[in-house]
Amino acid sequence: MKWQVEFHDDFRNGEWRDMDKEQRKALVAAASALEEIGPSGGRPLIDTLKNSKHRNMKELRYDAHEGREVWRAAFDPERRAVILMAGDKQRMDEKLFYGRLIEKADERFDRHLAETKALEAERTKQLPHEKPRSGKRNKR
Repeated sequence: MKWQVEFHDDFRNGEWRDMDKEQRKALVAAASALEEIGPSGGRPLIDTLKNSKHRNMKELRYDAHEGREVWRAAFDPERRAVILMAGDKQRMDEKLFYGRLIEKADERFDRHLAETKALEAERTKQLPHEKPRSGKRNKR
């Protein structure tokens, strides 16, 4: 069963707009692979991140700009891979870079999960409610 891949709104309105054609092409290719393999895929495409509060937070590996940029994605319970972050680690302390990137990705994924939960609650309220069955049959 395929995974759905989506871009977090903050990513689409931020980092995506700053990407050049090479980066976008590489991300689309990585997203297509994610649809097929989901979180169980490993290296070279996906690596598990340490220090994230979400155990399903992953780093996407790709071929663009000699690997200077990194992407963050997480997998939610609805079988969606959510592209959360991108960043250029060039000219920055690696520990500081990854710390900030993970913190921001965690915040975005927290928001995604909260929004998903709120939408599900709203959908549940809109469903027509059925009367519970008592288990007794009508007598004729």
